[in-house]
Amino acid sequence: MTDTWPRPAVLAITLERTGCFGECPTYIATVAEDDLVEWSGIANVPLLGTHCLDIGSGLFAMLADLIEKVGFFQWQESYANLPEDVSTTRLTVCRGGDEKTLWQHGVNDPRGFQLAATAIDGALCWPLWSNRFKHKGAP
Repeated sequence: MTDTWPRPAVLAITLERTGCFGECPTYIATVAEDDLVEWSGIANVPLLGTHCLDIGSGLFAMLADLIEKVGFFQWQESYANLPEDVSTTRLTVCRGGDEKTLWQHGVNDPRGFQLAATAIDGALCWPLWSNRFKHKGAP
């Protein structure tokens, strides 16, 4: 059965990568519907500290659409295989008045998570690694 009512719009997407015993990039990045990213570089990233970056028009809409298509809102809250010396990935999505967070650590589940996380990394982090971002100052 197809939904006949409109779903609330995705308003913000946050991707967090935690540290590991090695040199894992550690950061928190939140992108909102205006395509501005609040970036908090913590360790092993090219830009440390908190900054506001412009990722360019249209990327947020693409990421929000992908989040819906991979089934993020049907996934459970945690997928983990502990202990592992790997970075934990936390993905939080605000849709309408609701917020959902998913933690992933040391596993490849759920199906579609790696696709979504890689796409978000590419959209939010590629400008940093390539030095092609417009710095908007502190949020």
